[in-house]
Amino acid sequence: MDKDKNGDKLELQTLLSGDGDEDEDKQNIARKKEKEPTAFGEDEPFMRWRKAALYISCVSIVFTTAFGGTFFVFSQIAGSPAAFGFALAAVLDSFSSMVVLWRFSTRESQGSNSLERETRACIAIAVCFILSAFAIAAKAVYTLVKDRIPTKEFLMEMLSIGSCLFLIFLTSFKCLIADKVHSRAMRTDAINSLAGAFMTLGMIASDVVCDNNPNICYLDSVTAILIAIALFSYGVMTIIELTACEDKKPRD
Repeated sequence: MDKDKNGDKLELQTLLSGDGDEDEDKQNIARKKEKEPTAFGEDEPFMRWRKAALYISCVSIVFTTAFGGTFFVFSQIAGSPAAFGFALAAVLDSFSSMVVLWRFSTRESQGSNSLERETRACIAIAVCFILSAFAIAAKAVYTLVKDRIPTKEFLMEMLSIGSCLFLIFLTSFKCLIADKVHSRAMRTDAINSLAGAFMTLGMIASDVVCDNNPNICYLDSVTAILIAIALFSYGVMTIIELTACEDKKPRD
């Protein structure tokens, strides 16, 4: 009888200890899950804004590519350097949005590789700024030398107004997301969209001025040159700042 009682006690203790181990395991798993977002930097608000960055980049790629192709055709028809500049800026905007898409393509965007990806993305966009600035300025100077007055196209005016409003909307959203995810690449992409908006404003203003005074129709080319200078300056400044930051990093 004593042996049976002892056996029952041992079984009961084993069951109780097993339940205790299971509870302890569950608590450990719960603690690990709580720690995981902190370890990987993937808190819920960041994940939401990261998805927003991906969505807005996809929208930007689709629309700016369409704008670029359309305005390139109109720039050849109307002989407008500002339209050509906007077409290039739109293509650049599309590419820079692709870079931002790559930047946030991994879930560990706030992890250890975040800074390296951010730096690469910013440098890629800055180089595109510089190349685009040279192309826009060359087209504008060529038009000034040839003294060619851009022709007025009603459809291009309507597209300019629509694209300007869309790009202002796009710039606002990109700036908001850039602040939430602390991304300089996204902010640089927003500046590119803003440059496109200014370019379309230049085309609209040029049409209005030319209607009232045909002798000062060079406003179209002047707008393109000013945008080119701004893009070049910002691109160079970005590369210099990022290079300086890389040099200051401690090396093993």
